[in-house]
Amino acid sequence: MNYQPLEGAPPATRTKHGLKSLRGVQPGAILGRLRDLLAKREGAHRELTKAAKRDWRNLIEYNRQDVLGMIHLVEYVRREGTA
Repeated sequence: MNYQPLEGAPPATRTKHGLKSLRGVQPGAILGRLRDLLAKREGAHRELTKAAKRDWRNLIEYNRQDVLGMIHLVEYVRREGTA
């Protein structure tokens, strides 16, 4: 699906990893993989692979962007109404 940005929406925030790293992020899949990896390592997050740590950072940034977008949407609806 292609979504059109809301009028006045702030541009996506860039991170040191860049926005391209957030394309294709699948939060549920990441959480499942991390849960399985942590179970195998008895919860020792220091022993996670670099890829797993990267996935975790991507998930946090993905969720941050989602929250920022939701804040903007709520403010837009309050300001413009639902009509």
